[in-house]
Parts: sequence; C-alpha cells; structure tokens
Amino acid sequence: MPVFFDFKPEYNLVVCRQVGTVDDEEFLASYHSLFEGDRFDPSMALVVDLRRADSSKRSREAIQAFARYWKEWMQKTGKKSRVAVIAPKDVSFGLARMYEAYAESANISFTVFREADAALEWLGIPEDALK
Repeated sequence: MPVFFDFKPEYNLVVCRQVGTVDDEEFLASYHSLFEGDRFDPSMALVVDLRRADSSKRSREAIQAFARYWKEWMQKTGKKSRVAVIAPKDVSFGLARMYEAYAESANISFTVFREADAALEWLGIPEDALK
C-alpha cells in the first residue's frame, strides 16, 4: 500500500506519506486503519505529504465519504485535530482544497499548502520533523 504513517511522538505528530498512485480504496482503508488503531490520538497534529503522490485516481465521492467518516469519528472523540496537507501538484492541491471545505464542520483545523516549510510553520513544528 503506498500510504505510510510515521509517528513522531516528540512532536505530537503523525506524518502520512502517500507515494505513487493511491486509489479510493487504498485512501479510505489507510485512514480507517489509522483512526481505528491504538497509536493515533486526534490531538496529534497530522501532516499529509502528497509531494510524491499521484492523486489522479481519487474521486470526489471518496473525499466526501472520508469527510463523513472523519466527522463522525471526531464527534466521538470530542477532540480537535490540526491537519496540514503538503500538495504541490495541481490535482492533489485541488482535491485537498475540496476536503478543506468539508472539514470546516468536523472540528478539524485543516489547511492545504504547496510547500512543506509553510505547512510546518503553520503547525509550529520544526522542519526536521519530516525527516
């Protein structure tokens, strides 16, 4: 599966890296696995790194399904998440911005960036956190 999660407890951070083509099924399954696992806490910051991803197989329907799932999950936890997406490519950036519109009602502070340094600055996390 071309979706990898790297837990960085020293930064209270999870880095999600998507590499290559990630279809709807892989996309949804990877996040279900993250949220249903015992390592992720919604108070952790999340960086979604799409710099090496091909999002051309992602659909609007999958984005909407994910938004519904995440909103329900966040309501159960009662916590607030901060998510920074690094999306330099137009397709990835556009899809992430679509999700950003859905995230407003889900208790998620979600922002899309083209550059990694801007994403990390927004989260208040040093650049070496992505290493």
